Amino acid sequence: LNYEKTSTRHSPVLIILFSAFEKYGVNDFIIRLINLHVCLVLPLIFFKCLKIKFRNIDEKYLILFSGLIFLSPTFGSLAIWPDSRIWGLFFFCFSIYFFLIYEKNKNSNYCFLVVIFYTIASYFSPNFSVFSIFFMVIFFKDLKFQKLLQLVLLNLILSFPAFYYVFILDVNFMFSAS
Repeated sequence: LNYEKTSTRHSPVLIILFSAFEKYGVNDFIIRLINLHVCLVLPLIFFKCLKIKFRNIDEKYLILFSGLIFLSPTFGSLAIWPDSRIWGLFFFCFSIYFFLIYEKNKNSNYCFLVVIFYTIASYFSPNFSVFSIFFMVIFFKDLKFQKLLQLVLLNLILSFPAFYYVFILDVNFMFSAS
């Protein structure tokens, strides 16, 4: 509740997650190792997304393209030093993956996975919350009223803790970092 005083740029969810690890005696090295492995899954998820989106392109080119992530200095540093942005990107890539499957199959059950994963991504890094508008516009065009209403309700339920935290408790962690 004291983000204005501490001026941290990390989401409270990341700090809660890592403090839970430390509470159970997990040392910093193991936490960094877990973070590294989460980061190593990112190019794999990206490859899966590319494979769905670009079915006609040879798989070796998609592997090469998804491997370019390893050349990013930001990716390298965030793989070693845990940060809320990389965890948000991790979950956001899953939302894109399920969205691409939804677009391919038009199975509305994947829409719920899209919403769940971009919500988790938004809790780790709030900048991903903007994409909820994009996804909901697409779902609004494609889905029947009942499914759309279920998705809107799921969105509201999952976003309630964030609204409570920011508007009721008046903790503004998004703009307080220096």
